[in-house]
Amino acid sequence: SRIFVNALEGGVVDLSKVTQIADPSTGDLNFRSIDVSANGTGSLVRLDELSTYIDNYGSDLSNGMYSTLSAKLGGEVRIPKLTQADGLNIELDATGVIPIGQLTRFDGGRILVSNTNKAFSGLVEANDTDIEVVGGSGNFPALKYIDGNSLLVSGGGVLSLPLVTTYSHGSTGNNQQRVLQAKGASSRLELPNAQLISGG
Repeated sequence: SRIFVNALEGGVVDLSKVTQIADPSTGDLNFRSIDVSANGTGSLVRLDELSTYIDNYGSDLSNGMYSTLSAKLGGEVRIPKLTQADGLNIELDATGVIPIGQLTRFDGGRILVSNTNKAFSGLVEANDTDIEVVGGSGNFPALKYIDGNSLLVSGGGVLSLPLVTTYSHGSTGNNQQRVLQAKGASSRLELPNAQLISGG
Protein backbone atom coordinates (compact mmCIF):
# COMPACT_ATOMS: atom_id res chain seq x y z
CA SER A 1 0.00 0.00 0.00
CA ARG A 2 1.17 3.52 -0.76
CA ILE A 3 0.39 7.07 0.32
CA PHE A 4 0.84 9.93 -2.17
CA VAL A 5 1.03 13.56 -1.09
CA ASN A 6 0.97 15.67 -4.26
CA ALA A 7 0.86 19.40 -4.95
CA LEU A 8 0.19 19.92 -8.66
CA GLU A 9 -0.34 22.84 -11.07
CA GLY A 10 0.07 25.53 -8.43
CA GLY A 11 -1.76 23.72 -5.63
CA VAL A 12 -0.70 23.83 -1.97
CA VAL A 13 -0.80 20.98 0.55
CA ASP A 14 -0.44 22.36 4.08
CA LEU A 15 1.01 19.78 6.48
CA SER A 16 3.02 22.39 8.32
CA LYS A 17 2.52 20.86 11.80
CA VAL A 18 3.54 17.31 10.90
CA THR A 19 6.75 16.38 12.76
CA GLN A 20 7.27 12.81 11.52
CA ILE A 21 6.52 10.73 8.45
CA ALA A 22 6.89 7.03 9.19
CA ASP A 23 6.13 3.78 7.40
CA PRO A 24 6.19 1.36 10.36
CA SER A 25 7.76 -2.09 10.55
CA THR A 26 4.42 -3.85 11.13
CA GLY A 27 1.93 -5.49 8.78
CA ASP A 28 2.70 -6.40 5.18
CA LEU A 29 5.88 -4.47 4.31
CA ASN A 30 5.92 -5.37 0.62
CA PHE A 31 5.84 -2.51 -1.88
CA ARG A 32 4.93 0.19 0.64
CA SER A 33 5.91 3.83 0.45
CA ILE A 34 4.92 7.36 1.46
CA ASP A 35 5.69 9.67 -1.45
CA VAL A 36 5.72 13.49 -1.37
CA SER A 37 5.96 15.57 -4.54
CA ALA A 38 5.41 19.10 -5.80
CA ASN A 39 5.16 19.50 -9.56
CA GLY A 40 4.54 22.75 -11.41
CA THR A 41 5.08 26.47 -10.81
CA GLY A 42 3.73 27.56 -7.43
CA SER A 43 3.05 24.01 -6.29
CA LEU A 44 3.97 23.64 -2.61
CA VAL A 45 3.94 20.94 0.03
CA ARG A 46 4.46 22.50 3.44
CA LEU A 47 6.19 20.28 5.99
CA ASP A 48 7.66 23.09 8.07
CA GLU A 49 8.01 21.06 11.30
CA LEU A 50 9.02 17.70 9.81
CA SER A 51 12.18 16.39 11.49
CA THR A 52 12.24 12.67 10.58
CA TYR A 53 11.17 10.72 7.49
CA ILE A 54 11.38 6.96 8.07
CA ASP A 55 10.58 4.09 5.71
CA ASN A 56 11.59 0.95 7.60
CA TYR A 57 11.58 -1.26 4.49
CA GLY A 58 12.79 1.34 2.02
CA SER A 59 14.84 -0.54 -0.55
CA ASP A 60 15.21 -1.36 -4.23
CA LEU A 61 15.74 -5.04 -3.41
CA SER A 62 13.22 -7.89 -3.38
CA ASN A 63 9.77 -6.56 -2.39
CA GLY A 64 11.02 -3.30 -0.94
CA MET A 65 10.25 0.16 -2.26
CA TYR A 66 11.73 3.53 -1.36
CA SER A 67 9.54 6.37 -0.23
CA THR A 68 10.25 9.32 -2.55
CA LEU A 69 10.62 13.07 -2.06
CA SER A 70 10.69 15.23 -5.21
CA ALA A 71 10.02 18.71 -6.53
CA LYS A 72 10.02 19.58 -10.24
CA LEU A 73 9.10 22.29 -12.74
CA GLY A 74 8.90 25.10 -10.20
CA GLY A 75 7.47 23.04 -7.34
CA GLU A 76 8.67 23.20 -3.73
CA VAL A 77 8.69 20.77 -0.84
CA ARG A 78 9.34 22.84 2.28
CA ILE A 79 11.29 20.78 4.86
CA PRO A 80 13.56 23.24 6.73
CA LYS A 81 13.79 21.06 9.87
CA LEU A 82 14.23 17.62 8.32
CA THR A 83 17.50 16.23 9.72
CA GLN A 84 17.05 12.45 9.65
CA ALA A 85 15.86 10.19 6.81
CA ASP A 86 15.84 6.40 6.49
CA GLY A 87 14.73 4.49 3.38
CA LEU A 88 14.09 7.68 1.41
CA ASN A 89 14.70 8.38 -2.26
CA ILE A 90 15.31 12.09 -2.83
CA GLU A 91 15.42 13.44 -6.38
CA LEU A 92 17.02 16.83 -7.03
CA ASP A 93 17.23 18.78 -10.27
CA ALA A 94 17.46 22.42 -11.30
CA THR A 95 13.71 22.95 -11.67
CA GLY A 96 12.40 22.34 -8.13
CA VAL A 97 13.15 23.42 -4.56
CA ILE A 98 13.97 21.03 -1.71
CA PRO A 99 16.23 22.25 1.13
CA ILE A 100 18.98 19.75 1.97
CA GLY A 101 21.65 21.62 3.95
CA GLN A 102 20.01 20.76 7.28
CA LEU A 103 20.17 16.97 6.77
CA THR A 104 22.60 15.21 9.13
CA ARG A 105 21.74 11.51 8.62
CA PHE A 106 20.44 9.79 5.49
CA ASP A 107 20.64 5.99 5.77
CA GLY A 108 19.27 3.15 3.66
CA GLY A 109 18.13 5.34 0.80
CA ARG A 110 19.01 6.93 -2.52
CA ILE A 111 20.13 10.43 -3.52
CA LEU A 112 19.88 11.49 -7.17
CA VAL A 113 21.32 14.83 -8.32
CA SER A 114 20.54 15.59 -11.98
CA ASN A 115 22.05 18.51 -13.91
CA THR A 116 22.32 20.85 -10.96
CA ASN A 117 24.81 21.70 -8.22
CA LYS A 118 23.84 20.64 -4.70
CA ALA A 119 25.70 20.86 -1.38
CA PHE A 120 24.73 18.56 1.49
CA SER A 121 26.65 20.77 3.90
CA GLY A 122 25.45 19.18 7.17
CA LEU A 123 25.26 15.51 6.19
CA VAL A 124 27.61 13.36 8.30
CA GLU A 125 26.25 9.82 7.87
CA ALA A 126 24.77 8.15 4.79
CA ASN A 127 25.32 4.42 5.15
CA ASP A 128 23.71 1.94 2.74
CA THR A 129 22.66 4.81 0.49
CA ASP A 130 23.17 4.96 -3.25
CA ILE A 131 24.39 8.37 -4.37
CA GLU A 132 24.15 9.21 -8.07
CA VAL A 133 25.20 12.42 -9.83
CA VAL A 134 24.22 12.89 -13.47
CA GLY A 135 25.73 16.16 -14.69
CA GLY A 136 26.25 19.03 -12.25
CA SER A 137 27.79 18.29 -8.88
CA GLY A 138 27.09 16.75 -5.52
CA ASN A 139 29.22 18.16 -2.72
CA PHE A 140 29.32 16.42 0.67
CA PRO A 141 31.89 18.38 2.70
CA ALA A 142 30.98 16.86 6.11
CA LEU A 143 30.09 13.29 5.10
CA LYS A 144 32.28 10.66 6.81
CA TYR A 145 30.32 7.39 6.84
CA ILE A 146 29.26 5.74 3.55
CA ASP A 147 29.56 1.98 4.21
CA GLY A 148 27.42 -0.12 1.87
CA ASN A 149 26.94 2.66 -0.67
CA SER A 150 27.13 2.63 -4.42
CA LEU A 151 28.54 5.87 -5.84
CA LEU A 152 27.74 6.61 -9.48
CA VAL A 153 28.77 9.63 -11.56
CA SER A 154 28.00 10.27 -15.22
CA GLY A 155 27.32 13.02 -17.75
CA GLY A 156 30.34 15.06 -16.73
CA GLY A 157 29.17 15.26 -13.13
CA VAL A 158 31.31 15.51 -10.00
CA LEU A 159 30.73 13.75 -6.67
CA SER A 160 33.04 14.98 -3.91
CA LEU A 161 33.50 13.21 -0.55
CA PRO A 162 36.61 14.79 1.00
CA LEU A 163 36.18 13.52 4.59
CA VAL A 164 35.67 9.84 3.81
CA THR A 165 38.70 7.82 4.97
CA THR A 166 37.32 4.25 4.94
CA TYR A 167 34.78 2.32 2.90
CA SER A 168 33.26 -1.08 3.69
CA HIS A 169 31.07 -3.21 1.46
CA GLY A 170 28.60 -3.51 4.35
CA SER A 171 26.80 -6.58 3.03
CA THR A 172 23.57 -7.74 4.67
CA GLY A 173 23.22 -10.93 2.60
CA ASN A 174 24.59 -12.98 -0.26
CA ASN A 175 25.23 -11.77 -3.82
CA GLN A 176 25.17 -8.07 -3.00
CA GLN A 177 27.20 -5.75 -5.20
CA ARG A 178 28.40 -2.20 -4.62
CA VAL A 179 29.67 0.01 -7.43
CA LEU A 180 32.04 2.99 -7.31
CA GLN A 181 31.94 4.39 -10.83
CA ALA A 182 32.64 7.46 -12.93
CA LYS A 183 31.40 7.14 -16.51
CA GLY A 184 32.07 9.51 -19.38
CA ALA A 185 34.35 12.45 -20.11
CA SER A 186 34.84 14.92 -17.23
CA SER A 187 32.87 12.71 -14.80
CA ARG A 188 34.70 12.52 -11.48
CA LEU A 189 34.21 10.55 -8.28
CA GLU A 190 36.45 12.17 -5.66
CA LEU A 191 37.47 10.44 -2.43
CA PRO A 192 40.91 12.03 -2.04
CA ASN A 193 41.42 10.99 1.60
CA ALA A 194 40.20 7.38 1.44
CA GLN A 195 42.79 5.01 2.93
CA LEU A 196 40.99 1.68 3.32
CA ILE A 197 38.45 -0.23 1.22
CA SER A 198 37.20 -3.51 2.74
CA GLY A 199 34.99 -6.22 1.26
CA GLY A 200 31.87 -7.69 2.82
